[in-house]
Amino acid sequence: MSVFEDTTFNDLSDQTLATKLSQQNPVVMILNGADLGKRYILDDASSVIGRNPEQANIVITDRAVSSMHTRIDYNARKRQFFITDLQSKNGIWVNSQRTDHSPLSPGDKIFIGTTVLKFALEDAFEDKFHTRVDNLMNIDELTGLPVKRVFDQKLSAAFVKAKRRGKTLSLLMMDMDGLKRINDTHGHQLGSHSISECGKIIGDIIRKKGTACRYGGDEFIAFLRKMTLAEAEAVGESIRQSIAKHTFKLNGHSASPTISIGVAELSKEVESPDELVRIADEALYRAKEAGRNTVSR
Repeated sequence: MSVFEDTTFNDLSDQTLATKLSQQNPVVMILNGADLGKRYILDDASSVIGRNPEQANIVITDRAVSSMHTRIDYNARKRQFFITDLQSKNGIWVNSQRTDHSPLSPGDKIFIGTTVLKFALEDAFEDKFHTRVDNLMNIDELTGLPVKRVFDQKLSAAFVKAKRRGKTLSLLMMDMDGLKRINDTHGHQLGSHSISECGKIIGDIIRKKGTACRYGGDEFIAFLRKMTLAEAEAVGESIRQSIAKHTFKLNGHSASPTISIGVAELSKEVESPDELVRIADEALYRAKEAGRNTVSR
C-alpha cells in the first residue's frame, strides 16, 4: 500500500516511519526560469550545472547560463555539499550573497542567470510526492510518453548537438488512421484506449533510439538520434507494422486502426527544429494522400 493512501500511517511501524524520514536524497529544484518545475537528484559526488548538454549533468535552457556554469560537490569527509563557480560569465549567488565557492544547506536558493534553484534534502515521503508531481507535469497520462513541452526541449537539444557535431538526426510525424470511425462506432472510450495503446507501441520501439511524444489528439512525433533517412524509414515501418498487427480491445469491443508516418532528415539546409517538423509534416501529408497506413519521405 502506498503511504499516501494510508492517511493515519497505522500500517507503518515506528521503525519503518523513522527509516522513511531518515532516508534523505540531495536534490535541486528549479523555482524560476525556462525549466520551471524540473527536479534533479544529485546522484553523483559531483554535478555540473550549465547550458551545454555535452558538458553539464544538469542542463538549464537559460541563455544567461554559461555552458558550464557551476558545480555542486559532496565532501564525504566534511559531510557537506559545496557549490563552486566555474568561471561563468554571470556568476552565482547563494541566497543574497555572490560567491565563488561556498557550502550549501537545505533550503538554500541558488541564482544563476535568470534561473533560481533550491537545494534540498528530501526524505522518502517528499521524494514520492515530488516524483508524482514530476510525472503529472512531464508525462502524458494517456500514453506514458513525455508531454510535448518536454519533447520540444529534448528535440531542441538534440538538434543543436547534431548540427554542431555534423551528425544525423531524423524525425517521424505520425497520425492514426480511422480513429473517428472508432469513436463513432464504438465510443470514445475505445478511441482513447487505441491512442493509449498506440503510444505504448511507439514508445517501446523508439525508447532506446530517441524520444517520442503525443503531438496532439491522435498524432505522435519522434526524433531519432544518429539515424539516416533510410534508417528512420525502417523504424517507421516497424511502428506501422506493429500497429497494423495489433488488435485494440476494450469491454468486449475491438478495433484495428492503422497509422500513417512521414519521415524527414536533418540536412545542412534545415536551420531549426520547427523546419524539420514542417518537412516531416509534409511527408506525412504525402503518406495520407498515398492511401494511409504507409510510410513516406
